[in-house]
Amino acid sequence: MLISLYGNTSQTHAIAPLRDFIASLRHSGIDIEAERNFASWLCRNRLTDKPLPPADRPCADSRLLLSIGGDGTFLQAARWLGDAAIPMAGINTGHLGYLAPWSFADARLLVDTLRSRQMQTERRSMLAVSFPADSCAGIGAAPGHALNEVALLKENSSSMISVRTMLDGQYLTDYLADGLVIATPTGSTAYSLSAGGPIIQPTAPALVLTPIAPHTLTMRPLIVEDTAAIRVIPTTRTGRYMLSLDGRVISLPSGTPVDIRRSTRTIEILRHPSDNFAATLRTKLLWGTNTTMSGNSV
Repeated sequence: MLISLYGNTSQTHAIAPLRDFIASLRHSGIDIEAERNFASWLCRNRLTDKPLPPADRPCADSRLLLSIGGDGTFLQAARWLGDAAIPMAGINTGHLGYLAPWSFADARLLVDTLRSRQMQTERRSMLAVSFPADSCAGIGAAPGHALNEVALLKENSSSMISVRTMLDGQYLTDYLADGLVIATPTGSTAYSLSAGGPIIQPTAPALVLTPIAPHTLTMRPLIVEDTAAIRVIPTTRTGRYMLSLDGRVISLPSGTPVDIRRSTRTIEILRHPSDNFAATLRTKLLWGTNTTMSGNSV
């Protein structure tokens, strides 16, 4: 059985448990390949007894893509996955790890899960993003996909951005704000949540449009069906704006239209046996936690 690894190469604090984890997988009869840069990093730090085969994309025989890092690493791994039809799992070595419920201590459980014919997976929707090809000429950028969100942002921190927004060809509004986030249910707990957006159950057929610091108080987050075709036309005083896809930023001329819709591509996430949406809200976002400090009174 073969699995593919994609990892954060700055996680020096995780070197010892990562070495033990890889050894445990191999001892269980698991073959391992790694993304090319991660394979080099593993070799330089002597985390394996022999070098792992480097890969530019997951091998056709791979059963799982395993992301080792935080949520940012998971999003990068999702891009590296491309069109490969294998599930992903995340081992959290970062901070919150909302997308990565597994740990290095789960090596045996992970192996048993992979060998089981009853793997529990959860399919997550993605966004497909397109804009005129000549808008990014000379900067090496191209339209793509996003698992969490697409954000339209101003380049100059002292001026606002205006984002004309259309839903299924019908005019919705002009968002006057610091930016606009269009998020999937998976991304509803990321940038959108920080900007005041709602939490959406990960498998719900919905998208959320969340303005960032809107200049009109009546502009609130809006949930729409994930079948909606969204067109945005940002304009700025500076002549350019930033388009962010899961943190990858492209600078575009003011007035460049961007089309956003649900992608035909999805991500299948391998669930941890003890993980569920309600438990994640309690453990990651501390729902129901009594934050009142004892001993203090007003």
